[in-house]
Amino acid sequence: MKYREKIDRFYEKIPIGIWGLIGIGGFLFFGLLICQIGATDLLGCDYKWYNHAVSELGMVISGNWSWLLFNMFLIISGILSFFFLLGFSLYFEGKYSAPIAKIGIILGFFWALTLMLIGLNPADTRRIPHYYISLTFFLLSIITPAIFSIAILLQDKSEARQKLPRWSAIFGFIVTIIILIFLTQDPSTGASILYLIPGVCREKIMPGVFWEWISFYSLGLWGILFSILTLKKNTRKILNFE
Repeated sequence: MKYREKIDRFYEKIPIGIWGLIGIGGFLFFGLLICQIGATDLLGCDYKWYNHAVSELGMVISGNWSWLLFNMFLIISGILSFFFLLGFSLYFEGKYSAPIAKIGIILGFFWALTLMLIGLNPADTRRIPHYYISLTFFLLSIITPAIFSIAILLQDKSEARQKLPRWSAIFGFIVTIIILIFLTQDPSTGASILYLIPGVCREKIMPGVFWEWISFYSLGLWGILFSILTLKKNTRKILNFE
């Protein structure tokens, strides 16, 4: 059996959208929401997404029950998300759309890999690797949704070969813009752990942390949206390997 037929049958058993809903929607989006429940910072103050960095949830030193769960969710999400991004990259048809979307195979592999590596390198015990891996993850998160949005816009005019509505391209560009805004923030505003004051709980919104979480939320919603849209098609008929 040719590899193309094997991949086709693989996604016939578990559709592209299911991988996305579980990997990105479940373990990344809802997983990170679950990890915030009852979490506290080093002072014992309630964890709040708008003034506590994402990585604080995965810090061993924090003593949170959720640190192991948080890192495990990232690792599992990375594995499952790769299968979504692989299938999504092969989802498109058309002279220009399909080749551009296939760039997503490479981007998706490294995106998923960096997500897993973040989970394997907590911010406190593996601080330097964590920083560079996280930076790479966000840079890939700028490019990947934009590539798929371009592929959506370049779909053939023939309605039969348009796998996704053109209006959906806007959401990939929105994710790109949000993450760019996050990366332009003063780095110190994202290092919320530096603002620990004994006996004082953080209440103020921290721009760097706020946009970091908005980046994760937007990535999760992007994955959920396109997982649902791909479920509307018959997987066996839409995978393009040419």
